[in-house]
Amino acid sequence: VAAYVEYSGYAERVVAPASNVAPLPDAVPWVEAAAFPVPYATAALALDRANQSADETVLVGGAGGAVGSACVELAKLRKATVIACAGDESKRDIARACGADHVVSSQSATLKADIQGLAPSGIDVALDPVGGAFFEAAFRTLGYGGRLVSLGFASGEIPSAAVNHILVRHLSVIGSSLGLTCHRDPGTVAKLWPGLTAQLAGGTIRPRVSRIMPFDRLPQALRLLADRKLGGRIVLTP
Repeated sequence: VAAYVEYSGYAERVVAPASNVAPLPDAVPWVEAAAFPVPYATAALALDRANQSADETVLVGGAGGAVGSACVELAKLRKATVIACAGDESKRDIARACGADHVVSSQSATLKADIQGLAPSGIDVALDPVGGAFFEAAFRTLGYGGRLVSLGFASGEIPSAAVNHILVRHLSVIGSSLGLTCHRDPGTVAKLWPGLTAQLAGGTIRPRVSRIMPFDRLPQALRLLADRKLGGRIVLTP
């Protein structure tokens, strides 16, 4: 199995609620199993929260990271047109490999215009694990009835939204927290696993593992995460 656990994830043994646990076929490599549950459950929940449908345009921030790349993969499987934003070329390559239709630099001084050039009618769904300047650009490029799903603030900057724009453009700004949903609505999380594990076993999704590191290098791994140096997941080995 693979599981989402809120605490004690570095322990040799851990107890997890059954609703947080995904049974996996034996054929799934353990490294992929370790990298699988959090990014894909987070992405699937966010797309469900946004009520994303086929033929919509989905904008993904932090698309070279673990959650962002999972969002790209799942949105493509749901037949969306995906615009991926990532900070450096190596992360943009990850987004391309995940199937993004368009890739733009989140460091661009003209990010809003870059996105608008690719989606003149506006973005239908924006998935934002970054916050800060990306949230502002994503919010401003939403089309009529667009939905922005906030997944976190990897940039360290917590943004705010102009309520007058929400009103006149019929926008929705939606929060989506896997951890909170596990507590408050565990049945919703349990329903995510069968479809995701089938996609994992069938090879239609593939967790991105950027580094495999021994457990005694955990402090270095955490520094790499904090510095946003890598795309995808870091997997620790015994």
